[in-house]
Amino acid sequence: TLSLHDALPICFVLDVNEARHLQFRVPLVEWILDVCAEAQFGPATADVAVEYMDRVLSTVMVPKSSLQLVALCCIQVAAKYEETEELVPSLSKLRYFGSNIYSVDIIRKMELAVCVELKWSMGVVRPSHFIEAILALTRMPDGGNVEWAQISDKIEDVSYAMYHAIVSDAEVSSVKPSRLALACICAARLQLESEGFLYNEPMLTDDLKLAVGDDS
Repeated sequence: TLSLHDALPICFVLDVNEARHLQFRVPLVEWILDVCAEAQFGPATADVAVEYMDRVLSTVMVPKSSLQLVALCCIQVAAKYEETEELVPSLSKLRYFGSNIYSVDIIRKMELAVCVELKWSMGVVRPSHFIEAILALTRMPDGGNVEWAQISDKIEDVSYAMYHAIVSDAEVSSVKPSRLALACICAARLQLESEGFLYNEPMLTDDLKLAVGDDS
């Protein structure tokens, strides 16, 4: 099942007692989400960028004035890993996202420093990946039915919105990615039911149970 991936050593847990950037983390995460939304990246790109940032800033003392630069370069590295080539921002676009504060040379150097600090280990499994995979496995067959397709799209949109609403909370990092993804999907279904889009649907359907496994 999908939940088996949670046991992989690539899973990172933010230590709230040791993280050096904790007091600045909320605005940094919100800024990453805003930039990725403006760039029209997929949901996983912002999620991966947040992990890269946490991994780097948890161990390296970075001046407050350079925190956004680190976050910017984490977005760039995440985009290169998660997005298609044509969506990876150019250096001039990166400067724009950073309010033209940083030079191209500084961005290049910091991007390399971020990769080195990550030990070039870019492959990560995040809750956004699980949300995408679980919803792909459990997507309601529309059979050409536009209404069913719209409901499936709504569940997806609200699930990601639920996750983005909590990802800035450092405590969330300690929750298994598959479990967190499932909670967001169930919360999305509950909200849509309250709004009249779903009727008498159990929050944890048999398809969802099968997709994430019994240990989630």
